[in-house]
Amino acid sequence: MDEKPRNRGVLITLVGICLIFESLSLSGCQRKKKRPTETKRTIVIKTGQPKPPIRILREEVISHGDIPQILLRYKKTSQSSKRIVQRASATLTDTVDGVRTQPTILPTILTGFDVEWKSGKDFMIVVAGTPAQILTETTTNAKAIAIAELNLRRYRGHLANRQVEIEISPRGELGFAHAVHAVHAINDRRVADNEREFLSALVDAVVVLPKTPVGVGARWKLIRAIPKGLNTAKQTVNYELTRMDGNRLWLKVTLETIGERQPIDIAELPIGATAELFAMKALSRGTVIVELDQLLPIQASYQRNDAIHIRVSQGELILRDHFSESQSNIELSAK
Repeated sequence: MDEKPRNRGVLITLVGICLIFESLSLSGCQRKKKRPTETKRTIVIKTGQPKPPIRILREEVISHGDIPQILLRYKKTSQSSKRIVQRASATLTDTVDGVRTQPTILPTILTGFDVEWKSGKDFMIVVAGTPAQILTETTTNAKAIAIAELNLRRYRGHLANRQVEIEISPRGELGFAHAVHAVHAINDRRVADNEREFLSALVDAVVVLPKTPVGVGARWKLIRAIPKGLNTAKQTVNYELTRMDGNRLWLKVTLETIGERQPIDIAELPIGATAELFAMKALSRGTVIVELDQLLPIQASYQRNDAIHIRVSQGELILRDHFSESQSNIELSAK
């Protein structure tokens, strides 16, 4: 296969870059389709629950913490929109057919969301993806910049300059996503993909609060099935409440995401070839500051490690084995 940066994106996946907001997006995993002519009209499309939905499989409070113990819940307010900015930097290492490459330091990437509570009685938020920005001053390596561009394809194609309304529970469980699009995007598959991408991008960032009252020192855990890109993964999340002050919470968070073996759709494969995700694992550890009148953290800092194994085969012949590893530093801040 051609090893030029533009085609390496078919198999290179920087899962760490889009982490809280796009953790595990497979670059180039969808065939390009001609976009119909855009008109000026806009509509709201409600397509129902994403498939697969985010499902909590099991949860438990390990320790209820100190007294006093409070039932923590998010509170809807009339505050204006807030912008959540993500700053991500990463180092990527590939092993292709047993040959390990030198680590590539990617440029810092800025992405984010404008978030506000939807007016009315519904417990919903309105989320809009902001344009992505690559800070080329952080590296002059043309190959690294090209890889970063490839890894922003899904963000730019599904999140940037798009908007959704997302139902949530007072505990922070994400539910239905209702996409708002221009007429050119009226396509059931595309709308569903956009809704999944928003949920996939936000699920890591939103702290799910425990069912029962807790105090400082409380620890709780949940296991859930989540959408990641075009596929599904199982995620284990551990929370520890280290401090409380009014509506503000300080937490330590660990997220471990594992993708099971499954076929994936990669463009530009040879005739008769298939691609398969053999394994995927992502581990994030960090600290988060949450205010209960806002759904997304006002501040967060994570260190993330990702590993992914993709195999391309033609019958019993293995055309390529590709391992990709990344180490990322991710910061969120509210503006």
